[in-house]
Amino acid sequence: MQKIFHFDSPPEPYVSDAAVLCCFDERIRLAVNKFLRRQGILRPDMIVIAGGAKTLASPRNDFERDFILEQVRMSMRLHQTARVFLMSHSDCATYGGLEAFDGDRKTEAEHHQHELQRAAELVKANFPALTVRCFFVGFDGIHGADAHEIGQAYFKGSTPTSIIGGTIRSGPAHNEGGRRISRCPAHNEGGRRISRSHIPRPSRPEYRT
Repeated sequence: MQKIFHFDSPPEPYVSDAAVLCCFDERIRLAVNKFLRRQGILRPDMIVIAGGAKTLASPRNDFERDFILEQVRMSMRLHQTARVFLMSHSDCATYGGLEAFDGDRKTEAEHHQHELQRAAELVKANFPALTVRCFFVGFDGIHGADAHEIGQAYFKGSTPTSIIGGTIRSGPAHNEGGRRISRCPAHNEGGRRISRSHIPRPSRPEYRT
């Protein structure tokens, strides 16, 4: 074979930070990748398939569900995975898109919340030792869908956060690049003093229950 692209990759075996089940929709790829890195998931075992967590919650057939469970099992056996991230997203075509919910994003988000919980229960029933996390990917951010954190996404070692407009926001102590800034509300993201009347209001996540 002839090499057509050169790139040096570490050849050593690795322990996976998490197995991540998500949809192959290109629109969510950048947000998911950035979110995983901010969660400290630097070596994910990606299980990318149409519908993401839907393949466990409401699969088209038993084969689809069993295939995903086998992928999780292989991640555990080959890469000692101890965590699973389950994801679904807004306007997913496997659910009929947003149109299937009459354009109502709140109704859509609530449906996905129940789907993600159903998928999580199945994973826990098959792999009791795994830690399972659920996330709903919207076009304004990624939202926690675990029972105790609906409506928010949490970054490892930070305050509650969300990803808004494709930009990861990590609380008032960090700017959009993740760099530390003054906690004083009279300073902007560059640390320069500004008038309090010009302090921007934080964006609100659209999906809340």
